[in-house]
Amino acid sequence: MTPHLEILSDDQDPVLKGRCSACENVTFSLSRGTESSLALLHGMFSEHFRKVHTRKDATEAPARAEGDAPGK
Repeated sequence: MTPHLEILSDDQDPVLKGRCSACENVTFSLSRGTESSLALLHGMFSEHFRKVHTRKDATEAPARAEGDAPGK
């Protein structure tokens, strides 16, 4: 299963909390000061996902392919 953001707080909590479904100790939290708090929490998770759960060889493959081009 693909890691995803799990929301841990309910609508009454002053702090919006979430965690990565695949990482035991990775949590995200922020104050509910704005209407975009949920979007910010998703952004925090997306950054974590990109850094931790994206295959390293998949992100490096395009750079290697360009470097292997004939004439370089």
